Amino acid sequence: MNIDTEVFDALSTVVDHVYPDAIPQGALFPLIVYKRVTTLRERSHDGTALIRPRYQFTCWAKGPTEARATARDVIAYFEPDLTCQIENHLEPGFTPDQKLYSVIVEVRFAAHSEALLV
Repeated sequence: MNIDTEVFDALSTVVDHVYPDAIPQGALFPLIVYKRVTTLRERSHDGTALIRPRYQFTCWAKGPTEARATARDVIAYFEPDLTCQIENHLEPGFTPDQKLYSVIVEVRFAAHSEALLV
């Protein structure tokens, strides 16, 4: 299983509606949009690599309280995992044209094989 699939599966336990990259038309809220934003590659002397992708999870809702609650659920899910590090948590933003609130959570993962990224 690749890491994108694992991330999707994990987020699906937090909220019912999870999408890669963008909010689809007609989506139900609250929801999470996720994307991989960076991938650090650290080489060791024996030639193996530690791959550390960072994902951005944008928690969207119709109100700031619900957006914050969804973000707290994401943090609560990933924080106990020793292969994850919560790197950033941005307070609610508001998009006036869509009348939606968002909270962004950024998580760095550790994986030991590039095959997990395929």
